[in-house]
Amino acid sequence: MFGRRRSEFDASGPGALATIRDVVEIVAILAAGVWAFYTFVYENQIKPANAQPEAQVEGSLTRLGTRHGLIAIGSHVKITNVGTTDIWMYGFAETVLGANVRPRPHGAAADDTGIAILDEPDWTSSRPTRVFGFAELTQLADEHSAHVIDLRAGQSLPLDRVFYVTAGRFDELETNFSLRYDSRPDAKPFHLATVAGFVVVAPNGKRDANGFDGSFATLSLWR
Repeated sequence: MFGRRRSEFDASGPGALATIRDVVEIVAILAAGVWAFYTFVYENQIKPANAQPEAQVEGSLTRLGTRHGLIAIGSHVKITNVGTTDIWMYGFAETVLGANVRPRPHGAAADDTGIAILDEPDWTSSRPTRVFGFAELTQLADEHSAHVIDLRAGQSLPLDRVFYVTAGRFDELETNFSLRYDSRPDAKPFHLATVAGFVVVAPNGKRDANGFDGSFATLSLWR
């Protein structure tokens, strides 16, 4: 009769234990939801979509044969999206330069041990001459273009061409390539310009994009 009545909110009662259990379950469910969002949404969708675009350019020159005093050359260039986001191209340009190689009038010097000191190579190359070129701008760079080029992650764009040079005119050929691209289809004006003898994709102002400019394939025409 005079005993104290236990409150239903007493921390030692069964109601409190049930409340604690419910809170723990809610926290566990929320933690699982956060983990699922991070793993399946952020890591697999948001993060890849906002990653820096990455393109790899590789290629080769192949001597195909000689006929009628001309040498047939096969040019193979491949642009590959090696990143996790899409690539939208503004344009690309391929330039093949030809040069001649001649021996230097002096040989390599030697030190007291008789080992050659190769301060300079035994040959010199002539000023390169443009012998073949191919270039293209897309609609993102030039509104008058009819082409739109984009690559998803892992996709490649092969560019295969055959051109001809006069037999005996050059000793070697070299491929130069210029590429501009971005991860979003944002229109930016670009044009084709000549720099050091080869064509590049250049911006019309300060708004440039990701790109590649360089040489990667050399072919000797000696037999």
